[in-house]
Amino acid sequence: MSTAASDPSATTTTNGSNNASKKTPSLMLDKYLATPPTITENLAFPGPPRAAKRVAKEKRKKAAEFIEGWQAEWERMG
Repeated sequence: MSTAASDPSATTTTNGSNNASKKTPSLMLDKYLATPPTITENLAFPGPPRAAKRVAKEKRKKAAEFIEGWQAEWERMG
């Protein structure tokens, strides 16, 4: 009957070195950054910045209309 302490899958070994800081840049990362966005990325981050500006402008306009209507109603009340 074996115990968990003698199970080789439960043990870890370290040699004291930190290889993460010594790694060279990944070739896969370089390739990913050099290729154009995939369809999934395009769907996740849709539209050019101009489209985002247009949406913000429309929302600002709607907010201004709402506030103007609210202010006019407030002034009528007294």
